Amino acid sequence: MQVSQWGTLAMFSGGGLAYAEKLIKDPETSVLYENQSDSAHKEDHALFEGLECRWEPIVSKKGETLHLMVLAQGGNDLENSETYSKFIEKIRKIYGSQRDYSAVSPRQLKVTLNSKLLALEAKV
Repeated sequence: MQVSQWGTLAMFSGGGLAYAEKLIKDPETSVLYENQSDSAHKEDHALFEGLECRWEPIVSKKGETLHLMVLAQGGNDLENSETYSKFIEKIRKIYGSQRDYSAVSPRQLKVTLNSKLLALEAKV
């Protein structure tokens, strides 16, 4: 959903969310989706070796960050679309305009000068 010229929210519809929930809650399949310890995923960490981030962490403007997963349970796509539209409108009433609730603004994007965050790059 395009919420502004610069902002887009990821949205999806269909049965995928319900199917994913079933897989992680079903005793027969849940073990496949459990979080493993870091030591079990050392090979995954190698994929990110050499990557860096020079940006300062982004802090919420209002002290909270909200992530929602919503599943409409209407009888058809039209009912579900209406439910989502009403839901989004209520969120807008609570949080205000896109400028009010946007997680990131250009003013927040700052390159870091923190030596701890740049230590690996300095070693290279």
